Amino acid sequence: MKHYQRWLYGKTKIAVTSDEEYIDQLDAFVSKDIFQNRSQAIQEAVKEKLARLNKDEERMLKKLSEHFHEDKFLCGRGFLRS
Repeated sequence: MKHYQRWLYGKTKIAVTSDEEYIDQLDAFVSKDIFQNRSQAIQEAVKEKLARLNKDEERMLKKLSEHFHEDKFLCGRGFLRS
């Protein structure tokens, strides 16, 4: 299997439109061999952003759960109306 076939296997091709300044930055990283190509750079950026969003969402849900249980406790003690 050729390298590019292995790289594409199991992936979905999309089109991305972006401001030229971001493309210039991507190209600079590619030319410095930080990424093999634009696709790899964009995939890494999306992966990192999604991980951060998921982590933020988990944190928010944990806080909501803590507040829910605290409110439920206070309602049971007669401090809050249910």
